Amino acid sequence: MGKYIKYEIKGSYKFILGIIAILIIATTAIQLDGFYNLANGFDSFLTVGIPLIIILGAMITAFFYIVGSFRKELYEDRGYLTFSLPLSGKQILGSKLIVAALWFFLLGISVVIYNAGLAMLFYAKDGYPMMKEFLKILWSKDVRSFIILSTISSITTLVMIYFSIALSRVTIKNKKIGGFWFVIFLAMNSLYGFIGVMLNRAFPYYFDFANWNMMKSSEMNPVSSLAMSGSPVITGGFTGSIYYGIASLALTIIVGVGLFYGTSYLIEKRIDL
Repeated sequence: MGKYIKYEIKGSYKFILGIIAILIIATTAIQLDGFYNLANGFDSFLTVGIPLIIILGAMITAFFYIVGSFRKELYEDRGYLTFSLPLSGKQILGSKLIVAALWFFLLGISVVIYNAGLAMLFYAKDGYPMMKEFLKILWSKDVRSFIILSTISSITTLVMIYFSIALSRVTIKNKKIGGFWFVIFLAMNSLYGFIGVMLNRAFPYYFDFANWNMMKSSEMNPVSSLAMSGSPVITGGFTGSIYYGIASLALTIIVGVGLFYGTSYLIEKRIDL
């Protein structure tokens, strides 16, 4: 499994480094505009608007590239090599998830660190206090719990995408319409979201993992309407904390684990290259 992970990293690191370079250039343009107040009106679209579009495009491209790595195993010739390896479906899928998580983390952390350093350079006088405050916020309990729970949710979404790709490969043999996986994913994600809302309404309890505090949705007065609607996450000025729907979080974990084993089963038993 370790060798397969290294093979995956070796095959995609150049593309990821290219995306990081694009993000750094685009964010540098935005910071330069903010520091020097380069332009207003239409010119600001050139110095801020276009870089923002580039950033969005680069992130979407990176996402579909990482997702496409799994799709290639099922729809292209490289799959013959992968499935000939002495690896189980869980090991193949686990390797894909590890590499995907690594690349997403590297993309995020590299851009954050670079821009934090650039901001310190531009605002040298206030650089240290700014960095100290930034690290304080970044290391707060609320942010840490948000990062951990967002990671769980993101992994579940990624596994759902992989399951959709594997299911489309099983149900539709024609490789030319392999994009059908996206339709399956949209349907599954919509159903998953609907069930999550219904569970939150039926079990209206929210938990703050930073302070280990639980509240019922009816107790969240000024945002009770949002809580009563079944929202999976509640944040606002009523307590200054982030509350997560217990029912929807449990559903996320169950769905993630279930789809992981379901995708592994399809890879091992049902996919015929």
